[in-house]
Amino acid sequence: MSAAAVDLLQSTQNVTQRNINNMEATIKRKNDKFKNNLFIHVTHEARLKGLAREIHMIHDSHFKNTDYGEIRLVVGFRNNPNIEFELSRKRPLSSVLKDPLRKITIDPSVHFQNLSTTQELPKKTISNPMDMATSSNPTLLLPNYSKLSDSKFTQMLLTSMSNTINQDAIIELLNQKEILLFIREFTQLVNKFNYSKLQHEQWSYYYNLGMTEGIWNRRVSKKMAEANSMCYTYGRSKNLIKQRLAKYKRQCDKNQEAINQCMKQAPLIIDIQNITTMINDLINKDQYELRLELEKRKTMLRLDAEEHKLAQHFYLLTPRQTEINSAKVIWKAINEQQNIIHEIAIFKKWLQVHTQASSFSLQHIQLPNIYHMVTSLFFQAETSSADHIAQKTIARAEEIEQYYTNLVIIEKNKLQSTRSQHKNVQQLDEIINAILQRQNNMQQRRSYELQGKLINIFKQNAFTPVDLEHTMQHD
Repeated sequence: MSAAAVDLLQSTQNVTQRNINNMEATIKRKNDKFKNNLFIHVTHEARLKGLAREIHMIHDSHFKNTDYGEIRLVVGFRNNPNIEFELSRKRPLSSVLKDPLRKITIDPSVHFQNLSTTQELPKKTISNPMDMATSSNPTLLLPNYSKLSDSKFTQMLLTSMSNTINQDAIIELLNQKEILLFIREFTQLVNKFNYSKLQHEQWSYYYNLGMTEGIWNRRVSKKMAEANSMCYTYGRSKNLIKQRLAKYKRQCDKNQEAINQCMKQAPLIIDIQNITTMINDLINKDQYELRLELEKRKTMLRLDAEEHKLAQHFYLLTPRQTEINSAKVIWKAINEQQNIIHEIAIFKKWLQVHTQASSFSLQHIQLPNIYHMVTSLFFQAETSSADHIAQKTIARAEEIEQYYTNLVIIEKNKLQSTRSQHKNVQQLDEIINAILQRQNNMQQRRSYELQGKLINIFKQNAFTPVDLEHTMQHD
């Protein structure tokens, strides 16, 4: 059994045990109203939501078709003094207790013949915000050398040295406290200058993009965005971009002046040119993730702007309501399909990486669908090993992916079938083409998003902006 499989099984067992340990079961028999009720009170509401169905499955497997079959299981999660009343009205709806994954076992020749193409797709989607913090605050990716210990800073500096510099001479210099303090201060100044320079370049890009292509900022209602599976806002206003440009220009000038003053105070025994080269090499390495994040923002801005542009173009074609409904179903299905594709890719990579790094934990990665499948399979005891659970999980996830793929095909066929009744076939072709263009952009956007997630989680070798632009031009 692989290390990944062992950890997967242990992780599932630990979560199960923690949830079970938080349960306290009591049977209330104060009156006939509660005579045949088994009450379970779970303190942590979030954990209960993930295990409510499994708790009832365990209950049914033990008591159904027995002398105790009339005993009703009631699950609650609030600390209420009137516990009997609270628990008696908190039994989950029957729809909550059904296994949603069993619906996805698909036989295309049978299942999809009877599938209504107007059925609603799941409205609630669970986001997977791997890099939400750094996306909102890139300074989290900015190193702060003034807070490092002397030994740590020295080690980082020596590691980034090129072979052309005499390491013994540098070590001798760094052993002198005064010189070490100077180099550390100088490094932090260059670090801040490089950051303000990167930000100035970033906002200059936004400004030039707005001036040349008209991409500034746009917003639609959240209701409209949800109905069409799109972001509700993107970009920045022209005034804000100008303000940021001025801000980072001032910071660049201020930091450059501070660097110049610091260089004038450099000890005579150091080669300032060699020290500057070492510092630049170190900062260039440490700011790699920051540069990657800023490049990602540039690309996502273009893709988000294209999303809004394509959606707007579709509605300008004045489609009929049936065509609007089909477009929404297709776009929603693509969005849900991409969600599960992301989880499959990350889970497969986790299994691959975890065979070499046993300390890596699945619980630190937000894969809500995958995690639910693993938990469900574990409770059902359908498999004998963690390896088997992992493979069954992937198989189930791929069934869901195929479900959405087939749903898209059905909607496209439905649109094509209206050609003979359509008064303007050319308009219909334009509408279908607009739907497909938006679909392609959604897939491209989510594919780029997935690459970023894999890089953030597993620190893979990143793609370059040039490679991405080349791909976008040939798709």
